[in-house]
Amino acid sequence: KQEEDKNTQVYENTKLPTVMVSNGYAVHGSDVVTVYVQLLNNPGIAGANFGIRYDSRLVLKSFADGTVISGSLTSDSNEVNFGYNFVWASPNYNAESGNLLELKFIVPADAKKGESFEVSIVYDIENGASGGFQQEGKKAAQCYITRDGRITMVDRLPGDVNNDGVVDLLDAIEIGQFLVGKKSEIDEKYANV
Repeated sequence: KQEEDKNTQVYENTKLPTVMVSNGYAVHGSDVVTVYVQLLNNPGIAGANFGIRYDSRLVLKSFADGTVISGSLTSDSNEVNFGYNFVWASPNYNAESGNLLELKFIVPADAKKGESFEVSIVYDIENGASGGFQQEGKKAAQCYITRDGRITMVDRLPGDVNNDGVVDLLDAIEIGQFLVGKKSEIDEKYANV
């Protein structure tokens, strides 16, 4: 988790537009894991066309529009190279950073602790996606950095300090109470996240 946060901070500090897949974690085989395709340092886009490729053992359960170019998502109807191509088009330019896409994957039932499954961004012909980003009525000339993500099998979810199987507001409250010296229900076995 700290490494992922550090990487995100590095990309944000470059000031170059960056498209990245967040990392996800699963505790049990057949878990559904959500990862996000995020756009950082958005120079102002109205459209995008790129592919998502993923480990052949993952199953893409669903995908949904994010907040950056919402309401205009289309995808190829056929799965391509264990992935899909996504296209957005909007009459409005948006210069906010945020989520382009939400992806929900089912991890393999027989997945073991320590295994990880790659989720990649592609927007070149060689990988079956002809893509890029639209800025001010033309294809963006600016270079976009891409960063792939992973879904990793773990014995506990990072951030689940009360060990209830989810990372939620209850964990944040427990951490806050601990930090101000109040009684906390943090399970010490799971506190090193």
